[in-house]
Amino acid sequence: MIKLIAFDGRLCTPLSVVADDLRDLFTSDPVLLVEHDGGDYDSVKWPHPNHEHLRSALYRSRETGVIPSGTLKVELPNGETFTIDA
Repeated sequence: MIKLIAFDGRLCTPLSVVADDLRDLFTSDPVLLVEHDGGDYDSVKWPHPNHEHLRSALYRSRETGVIPSGTLKVELPNGETFTIDA
């Protein structure tokens, strides 16, 4: 299970879990981003994330290879488990 990182009020994925072929694209832990219908992006806030935004950002991260494709749950910085596909 991946443990997400809180940095500067936002949730991030640890760089260590990013697929090898994508790792060179990042200079630090990737911020989880949610894409809105109009094409705008927002980061997922911490410590009070919008669960719909978090689920969407994690699903997108899984689909793009930022987190492993088999990831079904993550651990939040406070130790809670969060299910991606609810």
